[in-house]
Amino acid sequence: MTMTSPLHQTLVWTIQEIGKTVAKVDSVAPNSLRIRSNGTQLIASTDDLCFLERKLEGNGTLTVQIASLDNTDIYAKAGIQIRETLEGNAPHAMIEWTPSGYAYFQYRERYGEYVNYSQYDYAKLPLWLRLTREGDQITGFISEDGTNFKQIGTVILKMNQQVYIGLAVTSNSKQATTTLIQNITLQGESHNGGPQHHSVSMNQIRNIHN
Repeated sequence: MTMTSPLHQTLVWTIQEIGKTVAKVDSVAPNSLRIRSNGTQLIASTDDLCFLERKLEGNGTLTVQIASLDNTDIYAKAGIQIRETLEGNAPHAMIEWTPSGYAYFQYRERYGEYVNYSQYDYAKLPLWLRLTREGDQITGFISEDGTNFKQIGTVILKMNQQVYIGLAVTSNSKQATTTLIQNITLQGESHNGGPQHHSVSMNQIRNIHN
């Protein structure tokens, strides 16, 4: 696994508005992003979310701290996701926090299936999230201090060698939610993302859909 520097990363994230989502992203500090997005679902057979992604080759780990998330719905979501493709119904796995007060590990095994979200635990913000991929196994963790991580869920997903990894946000409402995601670090061999809407570097400020 190629390790990237967590202290001096300059990562460019491609902003994907999957479904009917409209998003705005600001780089507010090194390794920190403020994301504002609507999105009506991330649980059914198709997804509606803002996805800031990079291409991941093989194994990797993405760690973030969710500092805040507006309560537009108790199942609004901010978290980390790995997707096989950028299609709305693609297989994926995700570790997320919701205003219901729970962190969930969810996944979709095959295209067009409903999401399984039976693995969860109580948690409050600020909260660290971590998603790892080792071979076909994807595992989600949470931590209060960024050092001691607790496993929430895991799944075996047979996906392509190259997948998409990144930050996923949905308001579960027509009203937009805002989340502040800090301390973003990515370990693994990654490349700039897919040929979609916009890109934002954590070293610059870039507003989307002003």
